[in-house]
This record gives sequence, structure tokens and C-alpha cells, in this order.
Amino acid sequence: MPTPSAPSSHTNDLIYDRKITSVVPAKVTGEGRVHPLSPLDMSYKSNNVKGLYVFENTGLQAGDFKVPMFEWLVHFVVVCGRIRVAEETGEVVIKMNDAGIRMIEAKARVSVEEWLEMEGRRGCEDHGLVPERGEAGDAGDLSFSPMVLLQMTWFKCGGLALGLNWAHMLGDIFSASAFMNVLGHFLQGQYPTKPLQIPKPTKLGIANPTIRSYANSTKLRSYSLHISKQKLDDIRSTLICSKNVKVGKVEPFELITVLIWKTIATIRNKAMEPRAVTICKNGLGDGHNREKMIPYNGLDITTIQVDFSVTEVDVSRLVSVIVEQTIEENNAIDLNGEEKERGSHVYGERLTFLDLDGANVYGFKMKGKCPRYVKYSLDGVGDGGVVLVIPGSKSSNETWDSKLVTVILPEHELEELKTLLKTRWDIQ
Repeated sequence: MPTPSAPSSHTNDLIYDRKITSVVPAKVTGEGRVHPLSPLDMSYKSNNVKGLYVFENTGLQAGDFKVPMFEWLVHFVVVCGRIRVAEETGEVVIKMNDAGIRMIEAKARVSVEEWLEMEGRRGCEDHGLVPERGEAGDAGDLSFSPMVLLQMTWFKCGGLALGLNWAHMLGDIFSASAFMNVLGHFLQGQYPTKPLQIPKPTKLGIANPTIRSYANSTKLRSYSLHISKQKLDDIRSTLICSKNVKVGKVEPFELITVLIWKTIATIRNKAMEPRAVTICKNGLGDGHNREKMIPYNGLDITTIQVDFSVTEVDVSRLVSVIVEQTIEENNAIDLNGEEKERGSHVYGERLTFLDLDGANVYGFKMKGKCPRYVKYSLDGVGDGGVVLVIPGSKSSNETWDSKLVTVILPEHELEELKTLLKTRWDIQ
């Protein structure tokens, strides 16, 4: 039976009547099954993927989720396991012991419209709709805590928010998004007829790693802003076309990357400006359906480095560089069993941009309805900062869709970034 939990500072006054339970697969997996974690998986040990879906009234009640979720977890049984170190080999594995995921049910004192107004005004808070590790009846230690936390929050208007906290060692944001999309299929009674595919051979894990969280030297905050298709078109026309950069090569992600990179360089001054940034994209490409694959860390990680001042250079020069110059960095993590000395983690060791184009974040539907709002973020990132560029809701005949940009930066830089984006580019 669900048990009430004590309120926390994160939950705040908007969320109440929180109840915590565990959800397990409908079938027993069997003895001795494990899922090895590769060195690449382990490089994300400090990170959690955090997703938020907000729906208007779908007519669904909590009971409508129970049977589909049991079967959903049979399909994704790996997410129900716990982290272990194999005694014989020293490998880090997920022991598929059917321990399940953590489920939180809660209520909100506001309507969907009121929440969206709050989010639009502040752009930086989930208001307790996304579960935090350590607040859901566990200590946040993946040795015995769930790999996945899911929170269902019912708005006073009948709307519903689903908040996801997903251990990045399981897979990247594309896999987390696919995981949620498949839940939508199960809710519709559309159960897959084939088991999940393995994207490529599983690699050996790191022997006896230390699994710990990254300690930042400064306090980080997040902020989300919407950039419309029209705004992107206007900026592209005035700053790119006028400088003879080939328009066909300039995608929205590249343009947003350049604008934010240059703005952050201005904030950090010439002496501290980032002359190298990390770019993360879907390494499996659009031809692979993540909904049919075992969760997987398949990001394509590259570096862009310049030998000139980002603060002083024209935007068009940066666009040309980002289109033409990338250095593959996936192999900076030795997949034969050892991590090279390259810092604590992938995100935020240097300023990092994550392109979620193709993630199909609006593919999670309930009773055929798309979510009104979707947001993805990360925790455990480094002080260099992370920028996630998320597809907005699509309309027909649009090739340049709006984008939701979530920026995670040291607190003292974030306010200045918001001011400069507004004054220089009218982005807010």
C-alpha cells in the first residue's frame, strides 16, 4: 500500500498528499540474469535524466495505469534491477531482480494553466513535479535504490503531470524519452509483440569503480526559455544570411549553440571564455527506433575548439566553425575497460550543448492526446554548464520548429545570461 511521505523543501506548498509505492513487473524474470554496464555507462554515474510531461485533463485515473505499467515493466525489465558488483569478475552490473521502480502519487493546488503561467514567469522550477533521489523513501544510493522514479501529480483541474527521474547509467535522454513513449502505447492497449533489440554488443564494465556524485565548486541553477520558429528565422536572416554563410547548413541547434556560446563567453570575459565546447547528439541517427531498443547510452560526443576570441569574433564565423569543425571525442573513454583521465563526467567538464532533435519527446500520448508541455534536464553536471535544446510542439508544414532551451549554469552567471539574451537578441 502507498504510504504518505513527510513534506520536503523541494515539494513546497504547491504539492501535497504525496504517497510512495513500488511498481514491479507482472512476471518474474528468473534467477541470475544481469545486464553489464560498460565504461561509457559508468561515465554517467553522477547524472540523472529528469523529464516532465504536463497533460490537460485526459480522463484517466490512477487505477488506469496499474495493469499497463506492470506489463510495461516486463518489457523494460532492466530498469527494475539494482546496481551490483559481480563477485567473480568485479564488473558493475544491473542485477535484474525485479525490485521495481519507485512511484509517487501526489496532488497539486493549482491548475495546469496556473502552473504553465508560473513556469513561463520563472522558467526555472519544476515546482515539485519531478521526484528527487533521496526524497522518495530511499537514500539515493543506486546499490539498493531504484534506477527509475516516476511521479504522477494530479492538478486541481483534472490535468496530470508525469515526472521522471532516470539514472543515466541505464541510457541517455533518447532512451528515457522512448521509455515514456512506450508507456503511452501500453496505456492504449498496444503491447509490443517482439522483445527489445540490443543496439550493439554490450561492453565490459569497469572493475570496482567508486560510484559517487560530483561535488560542484559553485551552486548551479537551471532556466528554461522558449525560442519561437519566427525568432529563429529572424536571427538567422539578419546574422547569418548577411554574412554569406550557407543557409542550408545552419540548423536551429547550431544557431542556438552559437548565440549562447558567445553570450556565455562575454559573461566569463576574454581570459576565462570557453574556446572549446562539447556537442552531444543522437549517435544512433534517425534511422533507429529507440522505442524498440534496450535502453542505451548512444550519444555522439564531439568537441569544437577555436583559436580565436569567442567574445570578439563575429557570430557568422562561429556558425561556420560549428558547421564544419568537430573533433570526435567518444573514444576519450576507453571502451576496453579503463577510463582515461579526462575529468569527472561528460556534462559540464566544459560548456556542453545537447541536441535532442529526434528524441520525439511529444511522442508520449495518453488517450491520443499529446502533452501540453515537455521538459528534459540533467543533474550532476559540472561547473562548465550544460545547454539542452529540446524540440517544441510541432505544427504542420514547419521545418523550423520552436525550441525549448534549458540552461544549467553557475547561479551567478545565469541571471546575466538572461539579461544579455533579452537585450541583445530579444530572447526571454
